[in-house]
Amino acid sequence: ERRYRRHAAAAQPQLDGVRLHAELRAERGAAEIRASYRLVNRGPAPVDSIHLTTHPSVRTGAVTVDRPATVALSDDRRGYRILALGAPLRPGDTLRLDFTVRVGRRGFANDGAGDLVTANGSYLRSGGLPAIGYQPDRELADLGKRRDHQLPPRARVPSLDDSAARHALARAGAEQIAFEAVVGTDSAQRAVAPGALRRTWTAGGRRYFHYATERPIRNDYALFSARYAVRSGRWQPPRGEAGQAVEIEVLHHPGHGWNVDGMLAGVRASLAHLSAELGPYPYRQLRLVEHPGTTPTLHAYPINVSFEEGFALLDPSRDERAVDFPFAVVAHELAHQWWGGQLMPAPVEGAGLLSESLAWYSAMGVVEHAFGAEHLTRLVALMREAWLPPRAPADPPLLRASGWFLSYRKGPLAMYALREYVGAPQVNAALRRLLAAHGEGRPPLPTTRDLYRELEAVTPDSIRPLLHDLFAANTVWELATERVSAAPAPGGMTHLTLDVRARKIVVDTTGAVREVPMNDLVEVGAFAEGADGPAAAPLVRRLHRIRSGVQRITITAPAAATWAGVDPRRLLFDLEPGNNLARRASATSAGGSAPGEPRPAATWR
Repeated sequence: ERRYRRHAAAAQPQLDGVRLHAELRAERGAAEIRASYRLVNRGPAPVDSIHLTTHPSVRTGAVTVDRPATVALSDDRRGYRILALGAPLRPGDTLRLDFTVRVGRRGFANDGAGDLVTANGSYLRSGGLPAIGYQPDRELADLGKRRDHQLPPRARVPSLDDSAARHALARAGAEQIAFEAVVGTDSAQRAVAPGALRRTWTAGGRRYFHYATERPIRNDYALFSARYAVRSGRWQPPRGEAGQAVEIEVLHHPGHGWNVDGMLAGVRASLAHLSAELGPYPYRQLRLVEHPGTTPTLHAYPINVSFEEGFALLDPSRDERAVDFPFAVVAHELAHQWWGGQLMPAPVEGAGLLSESLAWYSAMGVVEHAFGAEHLTRLVALMREAWLPPRAPADPPLLRASGWFLSYRKGPLAMYALREYVGAPQVNAALRRLLAAHGEGRPPLPTTRDLYRELEAVTPDSIRPLLHDLFAANTVWELATERVSAAPAPGGMTHLTLDVRARKIVVDTTGAVREVPMNDLVEVGAFAEGADGPAAAPLVRRLHRIRSGVQRITITAPAAATWAGVDPRRLLFDLEPGNNLARRASATSAGGSAPGEPRPAATWR
């Protein structure tokens, strides 16, 4: 940063295509990658030099271009090189840049990348190849480390108001590229790369695989090689619907095959639902590829979705929560072929809402379509557990959010809540318009404001305050049903009278609390007795306007209703949702306390 940040604004060409030849030597734990980049000057000014950021986990050899140039700087210790061009690259012109990267064991890693090439299960990510231009995301981000190195403090993520970031395609991984690769590997292994497998052959006792993409992909990919067992399938869009047939493969360790059927089912269900709701899947291939690792982690590259062996070991049939979480995770990763794949968010506050949150929201639809509403309810309840106190609610609004919890949990829950208030068809129509406007991955890249604008357009005026509370403010509710009494009603029905206490607060990033007047539409429901508390299905559920303070609400329900309460599905972010429902005190009397009645809401300060 001290030496080279001054080059951050240097005009650079954009990566437009990658061709590589990789030789993976499993027996030596080594690899050599010879690659060519096609670079295009898409800017308004000539480019007089090419800046490269190299990666410390590999050894980058000499770099050359297809025209006269000199090496102006080669700092391998800090991973920065500059090639001065003999003649500037004019706007619209292209050049070819060639280099070689070598990967090999250099002892035990203290941190960063471990062994990339192994005897059975090599996994090389594109991030090890040189990136064009200065890469700000490789600067020290931790505030303590920056202080230790006498660097000025700075925001971890650029501001949502940073308009220049909407044109930030120079960062590695954001470019849209044509891709082609030949990968050589051990004679007993299968190599995998993005695109269609054009041909395979054997030479010198080694197997070779030639892959090429048929349309541009995001510059985020990986090379794999292992002794894979392969399960294949095919998905065909229904007659009359847009799209194309997709060849599906699950490549896995032979001993890790017990959930492959479920993974294939997840892929097919995701392709069917997401193509119908968001638009056609853009490729003709889709693969799930296993690689060594100790966690159940997946990553959605274009076309190829990687999964660590820890994920392959999960058995959903033994999950006592009755949730097929591996199926849901596969759906989430498949949704990234749209959210993060086609739609690339600007690298600013809130980017996780446009990628991770929308991918999880879309996965919820896949789960509901495949297993039904009750299964989705259980999945949502499982995801909601991460929000429950004692976690302090000191967060930015979702429009400016970053971090795992807000992107992977609160964001999807907010989208789900809005769906339940507005309707799934309306929300999905907004998402389709967002993809249509920004799905090409070209600047200006979208931000959460673009999403909010589309959601606002489908939200009725009466629900727009909730839209604001869910996304534009960090709003928290305190809702409690303190008492439920019952009285007979005509036609075998029951009048249920609820004493409800309500409070709404807004919390900033420091934890400061500000109470705001509440005048919100909130669900109120009544339920029969279930095996362990209220039954899952409501007898009555409708919206009521709830205001700050204590109020009395009367609803009419079937006589079987024994439980009633406010926000029974916990759609709102409630500090203590365990007291939203209460058992009725008596079928004929309003006096006394119901047995086992939950305690009133605690106030968080």
